[in-house]
Amino acid sequence: MDKGNTIHIRRRNDYWGEKQRRNVGTANFDDIQIVVVRDRNIEFEMFKKGDLDYYFVNRAQMWAEELNFEEVKRGLIQKRRIWNHSPQGVQGVAMNTRRAPYNDIRVRKALRHLFNRELMIEKLMFGAYTPTNSNWPGSIWENPNNENVKYDPQKALQLLSESGYKDRDSQGRLTRNGVPLTLELLYADKNSERFLTIFQEDLRKVGINLNLRLVTFETLIKLIDELQYEMATLGYAGIPFPNPETSLLSSLADQKNNNNITGFKNARVDELIKQYDTAYEVEDRIKIMREIDSIYTNEHHWIYEWYAPYVRVAFWNKSGAPRGYVTRNGDQMDIPLLWWIDPEKVQKLEQARRDASINLGEGPAEDKYWLEFDKLEEKRKGDSATPGSSK
Repeated sequence: MDKGNTIHIRRRNDYWGEKQRRNVGTANFDDIQIVVVRDRNIEFEMFKKGDLDYYFVNRAQMWAEELNFEEVKRGLIQKRRIWNHSPQGVQGVAMNTRRAPYNDIRVRKALRHLFNRELMIEKLMFGAYTPTNSNWPGSIWENPNNENVKYDPQKALQLLSESGYKDRDSQGRLTRNGVPLTLELLYADKNSERFLTIFQEDLRKVGINLNLRLVTFETLIKLIDELQYEMATLGYAGIPFPNPETSLLSSLADQKNNNNITGFKNARVDELIKQYDTAYEVEDRIKIMREIDSIYTNEHHWIYEWYAPYVRVAFWNKSGAPRGYVTRNGDQMDIPLLWWIDPEKVQKLEQARRDASINLGEGPAEDKYWLEFDKLEEKRKGDSATPGSSK
């Protein structure tokens, strides 16, 4: 889709299902305009000017340091961190195991031990994220027994020595059979350099050269689809019910243009995928997925990063929203579906934009409606299970 284009979505007045229960209260806007902006910094500036109604905040630094300008302080722009159960996808550095040295599990695990995500979360992410130890983090599908691979240079050097990288050249670089260990990592987001350069420096300290290569997002995806990469930073959105067949099936490992981007092959996982596809009970599916998760994470195809169990959004104070702002398992994509224009808020906002003395109030930055909902739901379950309890 070309940048600068605008898509108009207009309401139909003859939708046959408008009055059905599942649709009541949704699709409240008569006209939605979607503007294509490829640069998130430009998108943020457009939002601040009022050209966009809301902005999804995906950086902790922006949330902590950049959302403190006048319109936010006066409540013209509201910000909410919405805690819910939005499915988390995998995010991190994918390794192409079809290529050396990434075809060696010891090298892959060593690289995980050299990625100091604890420091990055604390110093760069304002402690706002949780380390990822699963392909389905923070969900019922995650195996709670997965190893938490922490920063440990000595353990990394031990693994590298076992894989043959135990000598050094005149420049102090680790070598195997006289060949230095030199790696390349593709990335498409310049903001990623904040932590990628830390990774690069930590690798240098143990004798590994890492070339960081900035490319466009289109180039990144093209090279990954064509299997022409070593390592690449990217992330996948989560879905409520995972579909491991599309990303972990062995038959896809050496094919181009599919989601098995790291070249994963495992006969037991292939068997489990067949079981998962035919399992009916949720408990059975959870058990299967947790075994798949354990096998896959123990193969160390990803240098896992972090995730957040919430959605951060800033918006101009002219809309109404249901309790919880988004659905229990939703994210910012729910906004056009569930929110609505509040004429009274629109009028107050317009007055406040003309008169700098008007303060609309910042509102609560944290919204934990869905977490409180969970507590009430658990309490109701407990009460109904108690002998002699009233219903």
